[in-house]
Amino acid sequence: MRYDLVATDFDDTLYSMKGGGIDDFTLGVINEYKRRGGKFVIVTGRMFSAIKPQAEKLGLSGLIISYQGAMISDISSGKTLKCFELDRDLCLEYLEFLKDFDLKAVQLYADDRLTVAEDNEYVKNYRTYCGVDVDVVGDLTSFIKAHPEKTFNKVYVATYPEEATRLRIAAEKAFSGRLNVTSSKEYNVEVVNPLASKGNALKYLMDVFGVEKAKVMCFGDQLNDVSLLTEAGMGVAVANANPELKKIADYVSEACEDDGVAKTITKFCLEEN
Repeated sequence: MRYDLVATDFDDTLYSMKGGGIDDFTLGVINEYKRRGGKFVIVTGRMFSAIKPQAEKLGLSGLIISYQGAMISDISSGKTLKCFELDRDLCLEYLEFLKDFDLKAVQLYADDRLTVAEDNEYVKNYRTYCGVDVDVVGDLTSFIKAHPEKTFNKVYVATYPEEATRLRIAAEKAFSGRLNVTSSKEYNVEVVNPLASKGNALKYLMDVFGVEKAKVMCFGDQLNDVSLLTEAGMGVAVANANPELKKIADYVSEACEDDGVAKTITKFCLEEN
């Protein structure tokens, strides 16, 4: 096949919130691609415990990338192969920095657990959508200081789109080189270890699988997918993608809810001459 490895973002790229998830057509294409020897990998900002059940529903095994590239795990065993954790002092500094912004929710991910100060309406909706439990711990700064044994994977905040843009720009400036600051939706900002990105995690998988860049196809929809698409031989933005991602894509597919991922795999991998 023209592409031996397909790596895709999950929410609003492969998984359609509007269309009710992943339909039988897409599932059939994934299975046929795998049957012909292709490797299909999910690359997501979600926590591992949230994406693992979704991957299993698709019949996937092997490696999966979560936390914007900060964690690479084995789906079947749950074993972590690579983890870029957040520096504890940086977490504390960033939480202090966030006090200057109007936020709906601040979510800390500790040892792959959703951890919050309070279980408000936004957090309830988020954990229901992702299918995960939540640890309500009170003040997050005090929690971090009290638990030196824990690994901190990511800090996620939700707010209004205009405020998210203001926060992202300010955080990129204040934490340049110290945090990887990105957004997976227009209303959120996420920070991970500066060595972590979807693109870097993809390069790790390419080495593991022995696949060269020219044989890799990647899909995404948001700014956190820029590194993923630029590391691919063919970077694909779905039609519903952020306009900035479309600018750097090699190809724009149909929208997520119109089976853009499956139709592109069919066109370039399954129907090739």
